[in-house]
Amino acid sequence: MDIIEKARTLLSDDPYDQGYFDTHKRRYSAVFSLIQSYLNHKFGDGKKLRILELGSYHLHMLSIFKSAGYNFLYGLDLPTIVEKELIKKRANKLGITNSAYTLNNIGKPVKIPYDDDQFDVIICLEMIEHITFNPASFWKEILRITNNRGVLFIATPNALSLIKWLSRLKKLILRRSYGISMHEIFNKITTGHHWKEYSPGEMKTYFVELGDIFRFEKMESYKWRSYKRFNKWIQILYDFQESVLPVHFRSEMFYIYSVDKNREINIKDPDRQFYRIKE
Repeated sequence: MDIIEKARTLLSDDPYDQGYFDTHKRRYSAVFSLIQSYLNHKFGDGKKLRILELGSYHLHMLSIFKSAGYNFLYGLDLPTIVEKELIKKRANKLGITNSAYTLNNIGKPVKIPYDDDQFDVIICLEMIEHITFNPASFWKEILRITNNRGVLFIATPNALSLIKWLSRLKKLILRRSYGISMHEIFNKITTGHHWKEYSPGEMKTYFVELGDIFRFEKMESYKWRSYKRFNKWIQILYDFQESVLPVHFRSEMFYIYSVDKNREINIKDPDRQFYRIKE
């Protein structure tokens, strides 16, 4: 039994829990392989590292790390997610410390209940595109809890993928819309929307804007989606995008950053100034 299937045996009987895992297991497998390869290369025995996943959700990815022999695992998500009974039971069963952000008086995550310099690895998988708030204070907290040898992994869809651009062009030509559709807005929970997807160029400079607190190291693309339910021309287009086009035009991107604890965030959180937030 491989690691992914081993992690699947840890799931509950909840159909949504199982369905979400099965839908994303190819993504889990691809991203886990990329992370493990880097950790083994840089740290040797990566099993002793303290790993935090931002947006831990149902703890699926951390369950995979647990199945692979990693023991110092931590999660972080919104209180409404962390406090779900299914997730609390899974965290207890697997020995994963799963904590919630502290929210301020306008419901924005501002405090993280972990210690200074606690983590060697921060994982941010398919989460950054869901952020709807100004993230300056959020990343300041991530910098605080990451230690000097820390590494940050971000996996996120590519805003410049060929298929996305063709889809947007079609919507503009037909005068329908730009960005996420009204159907998505009204039929997904708020945390499910992709409010902002980033291009590779933006992800290279994302932390430069904040003061170079995390230094860009490298990026890769990876493939996990299946377009079998679409017509053959869409499948051909997808294969062309993923196999022939330069990496900047592919669908899924994986970025690696190293921490620079000598740097400080150079942007004051405008939310704090405007709302006079009490934390």
